[in-house]
Formats: sequence, structure tokens, C-alpha cells
Amino acid sequence: MESYSTLNHARLLDTNRSVCEIQFSQILSFIHASPFDPPEHIRQFYSSMRNRRRQHDKFLLHALHESPSLKTFGTEPTSSQIIVSSPFRTRHLVRDFAADVLDILDGARTPVVWILHKPSSDISEQKLITRIEVVKQLVYQILQKNHTMLDERSFSLSAVRFQSARTENEWFALLGSVLAGFKQIYIVVDTALLGEIEEERLTTTWLKRFRELFAELRNRPNSTVVKVLFINYKPTFTQGLAAEY
Repeated sequence: MESYSTLNHARLLDTNRSVCEIQFSQILSFIHASPFDPPEHIRQFYSSMRNRRRQHDKFLLHALHESPSLKTFGTEPTSSQIIVSSPFRTRHLVRDFAADVLDILDGARTPVVWILHKPSSDISEQKLITRIEVVKQLVYQILQKNHTMLDERSFSLSAVRFQSARTENEWFALLGSVLAGFKQIYIVVDTALLGEIEEERLTTTWLKRFRELFAELRNRPNSTVVKVLFINYKPTFTQGLAAEY
């Protein structure tokens, strides 16, 4: 009788996992449709351009690496966000810095997701990106790295919840959901992929939304530390920001 009960329990767990896997696959399929190039391709582009520049000038290392604010950002054991800015004419410095950050985090086996901007010489080929699409892409990348979702007995995510999400608030709520299971994760976003109107709204709304998300994560039993790094080389993004940024 005990063997029969154990077998039934094992079958139930296996069935539950199969259901989770099906839902997980449905969710990934739904949010995969996006205007973004594969993140690894963009990262390779950033790394290639950085390496090429440094071959021509071996001293092309920026003071960003020695910034006290960045050191504090990286070492504090709490969720936080930071904007790394440069003038447009030296935009390559912050792009190279972003490539360095991804390499360092990979080397330390620290989870990281990123949305970087690959400039196009043909204006007609430039894709119009919305803030919601950026959040969706972050959710997609995080889900791909978060295998703990398939180990949860009560799978908290449903395909319907993703398919019905329409607003930025709903997608930020989903972003908070998929972070469950991480001890720490970094998010790197190049604001240049957004148009000026979207970028200005990003300044006024996203910084606040991430602060709210950090507060929510702190209140969870198993808190997740989230580090958000924005790279920027447009003055419209930082105009009117509070001194803390």
C-alpha cells in the first residue's frame, strides 16, 4: 500500500511538472515575438566594437571603472539603480563600459539580462521600440534563466496572465513575478533604443517603478537583489533628474 501511495505521489509530481513545462513553453512562445534582435548578437556587436577600438588605442579605458558611485552600486547588498551618462560624441565609452560589465558579471556567474542598442546606418531600418516592449523583453530573458520556476509546486505564472497583460503596470507586475528564485540579478538597458518621447517618459516613470519594485522585493520572504544599470548618451534622458541620479 505504501509503495502504491509513493508511486501515485511521484506520478502526481511528474504530472504537475509537465503542466508547468507546457505553461512555461506557452509563455515563452507568446512573449518571444518582439522587435529585438537576439541579445547575444547585440552583445557580440558591442564586444567586437570595443575590442576593435582598444586594439587601436590600448589606453582607451575610461574613468568609469574607477567611479566611487559605481563601486558603491556594485557592492551594496541592496537593490538599486544607476544611470551612466556621457555626451553623444563619446557614446562609445559607455557602450564599451556596458560590454565590460556583461563580461565581468558572466565571469562571476552573476545572472544578468540586457537590452542594448545596435545603431543602424539606414534610418528606415530603425525599429520603433516602446517601454512595454522593453519590459516584455526583460521578462522573456529572465524567464529563460530562471529554471526555478519549473520546480515550484504551485506554479504562480499562467499563460493567460501574460496574454492578457496590456499595460506597463501589468508588465512590471509580471517582471516582479519572474524574479522569484534569484538571489541577485543585474539588468542593463541602453536608453538609446527608445524614441525621445518614450525616453522622457522612461525618466519620469521607470525610475519610480523600479523603486517600487525594489520595495516589494524587500518584503518577500526570500528577497531578490536587483541592480539596474541604464546607459545613456542623450541629454533628454537626464534633464530634470533628482540629484540622487
